[in-house]
Amino acid sequence: MTSGKLIVGAAAARLRERPHVGVALNLIHTETDQKWTVEALSRASAMGRTAFTEKFVDMVGDTPKSYLTNTRLMKAKAKLQDTNDSMFSIADSAGYASEAAFGKAMKKHFNKTPGELRKILSDSEK
Repeated sequence: MTSGKLIVGAAAARLRERPHVGVALNLIHTETDQKWTVEALSRASAMGRTAFTEKFVDMVGDTPKSYLTNTRLMKAKAKLQDTNDSMFSIADSAGYASEAAFGKAMKKHFNKTPGELRKILSDSEK
């Protein structure tokens, strides 16, 4: 139990040292309807893009673009599982302009198409 508190404490300390990154993380996770880009996140964090990316990688361990993509695709996967929303609606909410681009990203990330993921997830509930 103590080690969990230390991890949380260490993460909180890193956030205090890098408040600009915390702003970006908060925006990514709370303003999910926004079509965030690295440029927009760096501006919202009051930093230049290069400095923002360096600090983000140092704190999170991933680039802002990769983190943002992963977050969007994980949320899309959850929507595939939990809703009957159309593929286009889920693609749009994940920031993709077309179902084709969304399908390609999902296939690359999960090694399955959105349709395959939805079928697998719905079959597991039966």
